[in-house]
Amino acid sequence: VEAFAFGPSLDGLTAPKENLPHSVPAAASAQLALEYTINPDAETALVTYTPEWSSDLVNWTATKPVGFVETRVGQKVTLTWTRGNGAQFIRIYLVKPGT
Repeated sequence: VEAFAFGPSLDGLTAPKENLPHSVPAAASAQLALEYTINPDAETALVTYTPEWSSDLVNWTATKPVGFVETRVGQKVTLTWTRGNGAQFIRIYLVKPGT
């Protein structure tokens, strides 16, 4: 699903590195930011992209942290949120209908 969601790729097996979720500079020092690019074909196929957070890499939640903002320009999505205390991990949980 990852190669399709963040593709398109030439080989059909991987996603272009620049499309994968990666950290980007945030507007303020008290913020964290993540950016990724959505494949238009995956969007048409109703793939869902859900950001999830964890403090321990075991328990994940889709509850948005304080100061969460999602912006989208074309196919590029940027997530920004307030930096918290302790460890913060984020993943983009992908679901493709029918799989």
